[in-house]
Amino acid sequence: MRSFFFYFGVISLVVIVVGGSFCFWKFSPFIFAKSRSQSLSHSDRSAISLPEPALSGGISVEEALASRRSVRSFQDTPISMEDLSQVLWSAQGVTDREKGHRAAPSAMALYPLTVYVVAEKVDGLSQGLYRYEPGHRLVPVFDGPAKDRTMTAIRQPWIMSAPAILLISGRYDDLRGTFGDAAEFCVHAEVGHVSQNVYLQAQSIGLGTLASGGIDGDKLKDAFGLPSEESFLYAMPLGRPQEGR
Repeated sequence: MRSFFFYFGVISLVVIVVGGSFCFWKFSPFIFAKSRSQSLSHSDRSAISLPEPALSGGISVEEALASRRSVRSFQDTPISMEDLSQVLWSAQGVTDREKGHRAAPSAMALYPLTVYVVAEKVDGLSQGLYRYEPGHRLVPVFDGPAKDRTMTAIRQPWIMSAPAILLISGRYDDLRGTFGDAAEFCVHAEVGHVSQNVYLQAQSIGLGTLASGGIDGDKLKDAFGLPSEESFLYAMPLGRPQEGR
């Protein structure tokens, strides 16, 4: 009888520890995130010009491809404005000013994507949410700590450790008149182009990232008062990888 209670106690303890750990992993972003019912603090500050991107780097495309990995753990150190600028340029920056072409290909060059930055620890940039404009500047959308508010809409707790997060949204209606039922495919393909650019650019400058779905777009739009026609498709944390990633 004693052995029965002993083994019963051991099994119960294991269930509590494993179950508790899983629940913490799954729901900690929502436990620790600030309520999205807090009043919004929309910014009326003017756009912020970003440093000019570099057009040559220290490693080749082949080296970046060979060493690229998804990163889920980041150092608790800020990233520089120069590095953020470089990554944003790789995502949606203009590469042909005369024709308006950008770094990532787009069906019929209609560019239905928008890239936002959740800035937590970026040297020279206040905490908040910013919209990237392809003219290479940031437009403030929300002033103040924005990561906790973002995490109410994202189910990947590891994103919490990143000093910055890129949020990529698409507007299907921008393409429906041209592509009809293929509009969603074109938007999704373009998100893939952008995320690969971000992966390779981040790798080339010593940063890491992860293409992460699982976004509750309605919660995210409610949290920041973002346009209803945008569909949020990817969250890409950005920072210096921890050893062992």
